[in-house]
Amino acid sequence: MKKIIIPIVALCSILILCLTGCSSTLKPTTIADTQEKWDNAIEKEATDIITIKNFNFAKAIIVENATITLNRKLKKGITTIDFSVNDLKVKFSSSANIIVNNVLGMFPELNISNIEQLQLVLDNLEEFKGNITLSENNTKLDFSVTTKVNYRTPTYDKTESSSVIIDYNTPYGNILKQALALITSHYSAIFEPTTDGAKINPEKLNSLVKSTIEYIASTDSNNSVNDINTQIKSILGVSYSQFINEKVQIENTTSVIQIKSKYISKMTLGFNNIKLLYNKKQFVEMLSKLIKLLDPNNSLVSFIGMLENYLKDITEGISCIQIERIGIKSTYKIRK
Repeated sequence: MKKIIIPIVALCSILILCLTGCSSTLKPTTIADTQEKWDNAIEKEATDIITIKNFNFAKAIIVENATITLNRKLKKGITTIDFSVNDLKVKFSSSANIIVNNVLGMFPELNISNIEQLQLVLDNLEEFKGNITLSENNTKLDFSVTTKVNYRTPTYDKTESSSVIIDYNTPYGNILKQALALITSHYSAIFEPTTDGAKINPEKLNSLVKSTIEYIASTDSNNSVNDINTQIKSILGVSYSQFINEKVQIENTTSVIQIKSKYISKMTLGFNNIKLLYNKKQFVEMLSKLIKLLDPNNSLVSFIGMLENYLKDITEGISCIQIERIGIKSTYKIRK
């Protein structure tokens, strides 16, 4: 399972890294001033609303709409994050039936037997929300997740809660610290407006990926850092830098910010017509290599065959994944 972390982190991080945008209200010091004021504030809060429109996965699964809301509060050494998913609308084409049914069969604990039942559950999702609280100098994490589905009540209605003690003195302690820094940051540290556009600042994300690679190499005598980077290149089909420059295409973006007391108090970004430039054949090859790392006995070889038969290119021969729009709207308040 350790090996899967790298390609997933790399893919998710790089998809973000390539976004560009539009903004013309910044001064050269605005980003640095924003980070300094936010990081040094004792009490602060942020609301972030992330919207996704028409995430099209190979003409098989389409997320027509989704809204993710995060409310973050940092006060007296305690961090609370409330999150919810709303306006979720997912559609499946007939070509998704066999693939989705087989995936559902791998997770019987979901209590969903087939794609038709999954569609009903998603269509009737009434509430999906949760809370995360970090306390005791960020060493204790309490969380709860509530799901409410207006379908076969109370089969899918439940609240799950738990607590975790975080030990930063473990080999993966640096990863935890960097992940926490991302979670609690002013998001201009990641989604950075510029005078002639907007970009994703790769510094923190790259540090997190680097730390993850170094951790896995330290716990696996058969893999060095170079070995893992070679695995990433093998899975992606190109090097890390080539993936950033060549495999993710963004048609255009929008960016509007509001500056108050020398820091960004509001930020609205839109990323439009995003394509992951892997056609069906290339995408199946990438997944096949990843699955072989996780499943050297080839027990999932039939799953690869299904992907080859049922996945479709969205832009014929060019891309099998496309997102019409990702929007990010953030509001920040510094109390003191």
